[in-house]
Amino acid sequence: MATAWCADDPQETLTRLKNRETIANKVCDDNPVAAQYELGGKIGVRGTPAIVTESGQLIPGYQSADDLMVTLGLE
Repeated sequence: MATAWCADDPQETLTRLKNRETIANKVCDDNPVAAQYELGGKIGVRGTPAIVTESGQLIPGYQSADDLMVTLGLE
């Protein structure tokens, strides 16, 4: 992920990584990937998708729009 973040064309690099193509590592000093990954682990994110609400509620896994409305009490 850091290689994609730091690439000249991040979107193209991410596509190539998803396609399991070999990409030369290019990790820039100011990339946030490791810190964001660590933060996700600290707040309980164990996979994607995951939503953290403004109040700090963690909603893990896919939910339909209707189910998400119920979970958030917006129904």
